[in-house]
Amino acid sequence: MANFKPYFLFLVTIFHFNFIRCDRQVSVIWNPDCSDSRCKEPNENGSYINLVYVKLKGQDDVVHLMYSNIQSFTIMLFKTSKNAKLSINWEDLLSQNSTLMRDSISFNEKPVDFGGYEVPSIFEFIDYNGTADMRKSNETYTYLTREFCWKKFVSNESESFGVMEAFIPGINGSFKFLINYPGKEKRIKILPHLLLKPESTSIEFQIDSIAPRSEFSKFGTNIIFLTDSIDISISSKRTIDDEYTPGTFRLWNAEILDEDKKSRNYLQWKPIFYFSDPKSLENSTITQQYDSRTNDQESNGLGQVFYDNEVLFSSMNISFGLEGNIKDGYYYKQSNFSSWAFSVGLGSAPDEKMSPIVTLVIFVGFGLPALAIVIGLLVMLVKKIRGTSQYNTL
Repeated sequence: MANFKPYFLFLVTIFHFNFIRCDRQVSVIWNPDCSDSRCKEPNENGSYINLVYVKLKGQDDVVHLMYSNIQSFTIMLFKTSKNAKLSINWEDLLSQNSTLMRDSISFNEKPVDFGGYEVPSIFEFIDYNGTADMRKSNETYTYLTREFCWKKFVSNESESFGVMEAFIPGINGSFKFLINYPGKEKRIKILPHLLLKPESTSIEFQIDSIAPRSEFSKFGTNIIFLTDSIDISISSKRTIDDEYTPGTFRLWNAEILDEDKKSRNYLQWKPIFYFSDPKSLENSTITQQYDSRTNDQESNGLGQVFYDNEVLFSSMNISFGLEGNIKDGYYYKQSNFSSWAFSVGLGSAPDEKMSPIVTLVIFVGFGLPALAIVIGLLVMLVKKIRGTSQYNTL
């Protein structure tokens, strides 16, 4: 056992250095440098303006994240040098005039790259036939995030976590966006345990206690890709194990590509949602992914700030529910809760990988016995060669 200890320490050292990551320094500001009273107090409907600015400072550059409910729920991502400074003209930004809003948020230098994603709509569709296909429903209702009333952003700075919660006046329940921005490679603690890079963020979208219009109601959401690129690659990959998300062996990526077919930024999700909290395998089922639509939607949110008014963006829909009748398929009224998580980030989407502990267990369980067999064969071969040599001498 004593002889094995140095080898064990060697393996641990290898794994330690292999998984060291360059963390970023995280800072969070709510409505930065806004002296307008609208930035501090709710309006007559009890709704707050929330523009959450997260700065992820690295050794050589800075990643800037913005989460906004101005006009529509939007996430923006930027990468700049360390010297870039943010400037916001709040009067123009809050004008609700797309011409004035243009360039109301800027940096003192051109970002290395940027992109964004907008969630303009939540759909409730009546699935009488149990197809779980939003396109086949003849009865669909739309909730626009620009018409929501929003609570004040709440954050937990020690956990790099925050919540943006919205409600509809006169209706019980809420829509929540739970946001993680750790600034380092991290796997989110709760299901579906998305893997984040230092340049990424995750958003868990919850529909909580909203009264459905029918016992056959299911929900879905619309996502707009805020980009000037016309090349968007949407694909799924099979994962090698379900260590982090039991029963799920597939990962979806929507990547915005540059002229060289390299990913500029990405949207990533697992095709699973949860219909109860706390989450578990038993209270989960699949999502439905729909084909993307090219140049079909305008931005109602921060897309108006960074792109020309006439730009139309590509988008896609995702719905929550399993095909089947009311007994076998999932319907929202069964629990009055739906939770779906996704991540967005700069660069290429991360690939699923096994944890260091699992990798070490596999190595110890399979690698060491194989190594012992190889050593045994070598010893036998050496003995045989020596025996033959001695025989020839005689």
